[in-house]
Formats: sequence, C-alpha cells, structure tokens
Amino acid sequence: MQLTWDEICADPSLRDLPYKIEINRWGQIVMTSAKRWHSKRQGEISGRLAELKVNGQIYADLAVETTEGVKVMDVAWGSVLLIAPMRKRTR
Repeated sequence: MQLTWDEICADPSLRDLPYKIEINRWGQIVMTSAKRWHSKRQGEISGRLAELKVNGQIYADLAVETTEGVKVMDVAWGSVLLIAPMRKRTR
C-alpha cells in the first residue's frame, strides 16, 4: 500500500509510536526502534550544534522529503533562509 507522508501523519494508529517511521521510494513504511545510546548521541550532537549555531534552528527527528521517500534526520541544523518557507507548514 502506497501512502503519502501527510496520510501517515494523519493516521491515528501511527501516533505516539515508540519508534521512528520513514517511507521509502515506494511509499512503504520503514520503522526503526529507538535505542538509548542513539538518543544519548542525538543529545550530544544537538548540544554541540547549539554551541556552534548562528542564525538558524536545531531540529531533532526532522522529516525530510527526498527522491527516495521521506527520511527522518536524527539531528539537523537549518539556516534562517531554509527555515522561512518551512514555517508555513504545520507538520
């Protein structure tokens, strides 16, 4: 079954899951369980980015639409220019 990211986000059965979901290029859901060490590393990277950032925003578990499907970045930094168009979206 091929789903769009908006359909996945709107599906009540997929809310509050204890793992991260992405979709591949065929619209199939791919799931990854959260590990404690992984979460710790995300926090460390976020902290380091907070020390370095200038005119931008730090994101954790940011969904990004790619040609291969929707991927979720563990940690990301976005410039002010990148963030401006994203503010218009609610998801």
